[in-house]
Amino acid sequence: GQTNIRPITKGKSIEEYRASDGANAYKKWTPEEETKLKQLYDSGMSIPDVAKTMERKDSAIESRLIKLGIKK
Repeated sequence: GQTNIRPITKGKSIEEYRASDGANAYKKWTPEEETKLKQLYDSGMSIPDVAKTMERKDSAIESRLIKLGIKK
């Protein structure tokens, strides 16, 4: 019998992910960005607002805060 072969589809490029997830999405964190993250979070800014300010996803902000020992 015949087999159904689906065409190979290309996934999103990193630029396409950054367009939807923030300009800094999937970029390595710099020490300066980590300092800014801590300052924004410590000032009482919400995670969604920090994410918008830093052009990253909410989940990236939360993960980095946990990694830095700032949030449990």
